[in-house]
Amino acid sequence: MKKFYAIRKGFLSHEDIYEIQCVVRMVLEVVFLCLQQLLFGFEVAATIQCEEFPCPSKIRCHPAKTTEKSFMLVYSFCVGVVSVFFGIYELISMHGKKKETYSKLSTTTSNARID
Repeated sequence: MKKFYAIRKGFLSHEDIYEIQCVVRMVLEVVFLCLQQLLFGFEVAATIQCEEFPCPSKIRCHPAKTTEKSFMLVYSFCVGVVSVFFGIYELISMHGKKKETYSKLSTTTSNARID
């Protein structure tokens, strides 16, 4: 078992891997929020000019439940923003705990006597 531990000693710790996962999750969340804003905006139009199949010519389409769809777009955007803020808070608190742990380790090793 000692050999396996010695081999694995050089890799990233579990905390480092979790921090990387949090950063990647937040980056993806921000990318999806930007894409949602660019593709859909915050409002679904009450009427849309339609020229695509199966419409034979330019006609006006009326999507169903535009208010509910607009509300869901705003709601999903707000949930994404809150998720990003919680991720930032998580990284800050995790970094603070890691810093605190390392400072405790350094004070205990500096206070240790070698006989």
